[in-house]
Amino acid sequence: MAGQARHFLRYAPPGNADAANRFRAECQRLYMVLDSRLAGQDFIAGPDLSIADIACWPSVWYHLMHGFALEHMAHVARWFETLGARPAVVRGRRAGLAMLAPEVRPLFDRPCWADPPDRSAEATRIS
Repeated sequence: MAGQARHFLRYAPPGNADAANRFRAECQRLYMVLDSRLAGQDFIAGPDLSIADIACWPSVWYHLMHGFALEHMAHVARWFETLGARPAVVRGRRAGLAMLAPEVRPLFDRPCWADPPDRSAEATRIS
């Protein structure tokens, strides 16, 4: 859902408001489910880090592009920051930076996605 939300909110041509709203609403619902799930435990599947956390974390990295601020989802914010600070996650996030165009690298070398001044698809295209 997050990928579809990103597409329709950011890259789709005008005239897709219904699709953008539908995928953003579904994405919001999934963030709320995740926040509820993390309310009583450290990680998605329980007390230990699992593949579920590793699979979900990269999508949440784009939360601002989905239109969500994590300060309204305290449990997701805690989980996201905890995983993002792990040395292996930092190394993994930076592993492919050298393959990106130099002007695009700074967009991906930060704690989470933040929109660049030029939001066009061309300006944020990966080479």
